[in-house]
Amino acid sequence: MAPLKRVVHAASLNAKERFNSTRQSSISRSDLTSVINSLEGADVERRFRYIKQRLGLSPDPWILHEPECKAWFDSERNISDDYLWIHGREGKGKTAAVTAVINKIQSTISRDELNHTGRFPDLLTYFFCDQAPDYCTAEDVVKSLLRQLCQQQDVLATYAKQFISRNDQNRSSGNKKAALGIENLWQSLMDMLTETTIGTIYFVLCNLHELSENDDSTNKLLSFIHKATQDSGLDAETDTGTELAQRRKRVRTKWLFATRDRLPIRRVLDENPAVRNIDLSDAKYGDKVQRELQHHAWTKVDGLQKQKG
Repeated sequence: MAPLKRVVHAASLNAKERFNSTRQSSISRSDLTSVINSLEGADVERRFRYIKQRLGLSPDPWILHEPECKAWFDSERNISDDYLWIHGREGKGKTAAVTAVINKIQSTISRDELNHTGRFPDLLTYFFCDQAPDYCTAEDVVKSLLRQLCQQQDVLATYAKQFISRNDQNRSSGNKKAALGIENLWQSLMDMLTETTIGTIYFVLCNLHELSENDDSTNKLLSFIHKATQDSGLDAETDTGTELAQRRKRVRTKWLFATRDRLPIRRVLDENPAVRNIDLSDAKYGDKVQRELQHHAWTKVDGLQKQKG
């Protein structure tokens, strides 16, 4: 009986892996490379390594013990999306909080892969907005998210083939390269969320306030996020059968935003029941945030010392 039980228990995972392998063969290796190259931009992994080195993170970050953060991690709701907004002034510890969350997600995904849980794979994408080139526009943000997803799961590149130039595609297809505008990029991301071989995708976006408020693409990205949060806040019991079926077909997503408290962002994320909220200006975080402020001040002074010699 023991060998038979092992066969039975492994059958589900084997079927999923074979199905996923078949789906991945639907895009050639050359097309996959072309898609990833077409989305080239910010080196997010290098930026993340630099941030971790600069911050020198605590082995047990306090943000991971906050009820809102724990609920965001642990939620198993039927609705397909979950949101967490961490906000506060400069130096309050937003970047440190985001870095701690990314570390935990990476550890969780690695552990599940080692344990062969039999679930569809979970994916992580993140982006740190900045004023530097490749980090400062809404297009930079979404383009990087798409690229990270395609690098982790080949099958997702099938939803971004429209960005391959004509010379890279089958000449007989006659397809033209889609522009890397925010509308096309966001639509490609939404198309990826219909994939049936993915478990949960984590989207971690830090410093959206660095994007220019006067840029039309920034406003469009915020409007897309706002619509997504509004849709996820709907009560599933009020959906029609078709709408509910469509929502259940989507990949489950968890979004984390860490920003300064800017009015355009507040209009999108504040007072929305679908968005969990951690306000670092709240007095209950006083001692924890004070330590972050001290660390931020010393980091700034150290940077000034190196700049001035």
